[in-house]
Amino acid sequence: IDSNGTAEEVILAWAKVLRDVSQLNSTTIGKIGIGMPGLVDFETGVLTFITGERYGSLYNSNLKELLAAQLKISSSDIRMLGDAMSFLQGEVFGGAGRGFKRSLGVTLGIGLGTARYNSGVAVDAKLYDMPLHDGIAEDYICVKWLIDRYKALSGIQIKDISELKQVAAGDQRVTQVFEEFAENISLFLTSFIGQGNPEIVII
Repeated sequence: IDSNGTAEEVILAWAKVLRDVSQLNSTTIGKIGIGMPGLVDFETGVLTFITGERYGSLYNSNLKELLAAQLKISSSDIRMLGDAMSFLQGEVFGGAGRGFKRSLGVTLGIGLGTARYNSGVAVDAKLYDMPLHDGIAEDYICVKWLIDRYKALSGIQIKDISELKQVAAGDQRVTQVFEEFAENISLFLTSFIGQGNPEIVII
């Protein structure tokens, strides 16, 4: 999905994915749960914040209402939840977290997501702004850090992780970037685990 596309293009693409998934199980679309980044007011479905140009065409739009109109269901049948919480809840019920009472989840990508699960429900741990080095955790554990750090070492500007993979073969600087990234994650997780005393951490 082109996150810089028009509002109509993005909504149509999301709706198509949801229809395709429902057809895999020969079911009609009823109630839908969607894991979203913390850019959305989960209750209302309004996109209240954007980072860079990503999904800028949908700023201040009600995603629940737009999707519901495409899918011909009620907007009240769409529930949105933070992506880190959704990820961890899913792992607890059907994945690596099954059978554990206390779990911690970490999602890596454009930003840093964290969630805690304790006795039945996953909640947003909101640890992206935990102190790390000279800033906060999200400054050092995200795609932007990887791209910026590679540029600092090589002088080469790349646009995303897929481009970093293309230059990885034989470039020791890429190895160094990921070794430093791993150290950042390790420092963060050590503190993260100490706060929550989990039985399992799922990344």
